[in-house]
Amino acid sequence: MKKLILFFASPVGRHGSRSVVRFFSSSLPSRNQEGGTNEREVMYTGGLTKQVKNLKAFSFATSIAGITIQPIIFQKFHEIGFGASLSMAGIVGFFTFVTPYLIHTVTKRYVTEMIYDPTTDTYTAKTISFFLRKKEMTFTARDIEVPDVPGMFTTIKVHKKPLLLTPDGFYSKKQYLRIMKLDVPLDFEIE
Repeated sequence: MKKLILFFASPVGRHGSRSVVRFFSSSLPSRNQEGGTNEREVMYTGGLTKQVKNLKAFSFATSIAGITIQPIIFQKFHEIGFGASLSMAGIVGFFTFVTPYLIHTVTKRYVTEMIYDPTTDTYTAKTISFFLRKKEMTFTARDIEVPDVPGMFTTIKVHKKPLLLTPDGFYSKKQYLRIMKLDVPLDFEIE
C-alpha cells in the first residue's frame, strides 16, 4: 500500500529559514550509497513564472483580437479618410504584432524551473516559448558560463544561450553556488 506524502521546500533565504514539507509523492525518494537521493529534484523555481505566463497569454489574446478586428478596420478605411485609417492600421498593427514579439524577446530568457538529476549530474532548465509552451534545455555544470559583465536579463549562459535566474528562487545554497561558479577557487595569477 502506497502512502500519499506531501512535499514543499521553501528556498533558502526567502523566508529567513529553510522549511521542508512533503506533498504529492507516492513514495519516499530512494537513497544512494552516499546518502543522497536518486530522484530528480526541483532546485529552482522562478518567482515571476505566473506573472510571465499571464503577461504572455494576455498579449497573445490581444493579438488574436487585433487580427480579428483588422478586416472591420479595412472595410471602414474609405469612410474615415486615408490619414486616419493609416494611423489606425499602424496602432492596431503595432499592438497585434510588435508587442508580443517584444514581450517574448524579454521573457524568453526567464527560467521558470530548474531540475537537477544527481544520477547523471545534469540540469534541466525550463523556459516559456512564444506560444506559451514549455521549452527544456539539458546541460551540465561544465556547459555553464557566467559572463564577467552580464547583459540585460542575463545571469548565466548555457551553450551560448543567455538565461535569467534570480538568487532567491534556489532551494539549495550549494546548487546556487555551483550554477554561478562560485564554488570554483579564484585564480589570482596575473598574466
